[in-house]
Amino acid sequence: MELRQLQYFIAVAEERHFGHAADRENLTQAALSQQVQRLERELGVQLFNRTTRLVELTGVGRLFLQEARIVLARTQRAADTVRRARSGDIGQLVVGYPSTGRGRWASSLLRSYCFRFPGINVAYVPARPADLLAELRRERIDVAFLHCDIVVGDDLALRCVAQHPYLLVLPIGHKLLNGGEVSVAQLAAERILLFPRQLDPGHYDDLVRALTIHSGGSPTILEEACTAGDLIDSVEAGRGVALIAESDMEYVAVAGVEVRRISAPVLSRPLSLVWRRDGVSPPLAELLNTVEDVEPATDAGPVCDL
Repeated sequence: MELRQLQYFIAVAEERHFGHAADRENLTQAALSQQVQRLERELGVQLFNRTTRLVELTGVGRLFLQEARIVLARTQRAADTVRRARSGDIGQLVVGYPSTGRGRWASSLLRSYCFRFPGINVAYVPARPADLLAELRRERIDVAFLHCDIVVGDDLALRCVAQHPYLLVLPIGHKLLNGGEVSVAQLAAERILLFPRQLDPGHYDDLVRALTIHSGGSPTILEEACTAGDLIDSVEAGRGVALIAESDMEYVAVAGVEVRRISAPVLSRPLSLVWRRDGVSPPLAELLNTVEDVEPATDAGPVCDL
């Protein structure tokens, strides 16, 4: 049994006339009649009662018409689904991001993407950067956000999509609040609160190295909290001063702390997208295209190359 035979059968059933059905299907009447007869022989039943003037469905023909319509509708739906998936209109995208959070820029990008492609189901997987790379290679996620520029193998592609300057969060009354921007050198005597190293060893080491080089000494680094909100709470409690990426400053909504920009040089946290070179599905391709339309993060001065 062929799908076209079902289509011809439905045309005859709806037109109740072989000539009209043949015109509808762009066939000769003889060819259409042969296809319907072949279908009847294959099924071993008579689908139509034929007269010189009229074509009527038999009882079994009426039952078969219902099933034939369902089969063709499902076939068409399956074909439409494949075409939409190929064009990126539907599908699934699994996005990995650091346990420390995505940040506002990445969230804005994903909101824009979901608005443009509501048919794509986006799933999120938080993990440590090293684990995200492993999950990519195991094909358990499609793309990952990383807060660092790393060297990846030939199997992975990387694009730095934003640079987020670090800001300094200080407790009320701190001596560094007397001026404007704070230089990295002024941080040499401070207790600096950061995220735990195991969450993002590569970026953590880059940041500490930059602080050491540009402060002229060995700053006191305290690994304090996993989230920006918890770091800010520690600042308010007098534990030290915290470096918070500008993209995470939405969390600064508490009394007891103030924020200053860091200059000479500006410390920044890069945001990169990483994906498998051989795993660019239509949904992922559309995400990479969406990146071009989202305003990149800007900063207030030269950025330190961590």
